[in-house]
Amino acid sequence: MTGVLTGFQSRRWADENYTELIFRGCTTSTPVYAPDQSTEIDMRHDRTALPDISYGRQTAYNCFDGPAEESRGEWNGLEPGDYFFQITRINDSESGYRLSVDYVAVDTTAQD
Repeated sequence: MTGVLTGFQSRRWADENYTELIFRGCTTSTPVYAPDQSTEIDMRHDRTALPDISYGRQTAYNCFDGPAEESRGEWNGLEPGDYFFQITRINDSESGYRLSVDYVAVDTTAQD
């Protein structure tokens, strides 16, 4: 992801029960030395012709500590269907910043 704003939606994937998101190498449009950089991620169930359902938000911090550092978030108890994540906040704000992430992975196996 490069230079995305709040409201950005990921691609969709099929899932049931469990998803783990992995972000590595996060940066924002805030200067590098700024403390407390973060991004809030909302896991959403994509339902055609119906409102999407949020499965909750998690905030990523660790991935901002360097290019090899990771933030991981897990969501359990997902209904079968298509899912996506949405960026809801960057640096605790709903606007004004851009987010870039070098590596994004979606793991739907709870066997780790």
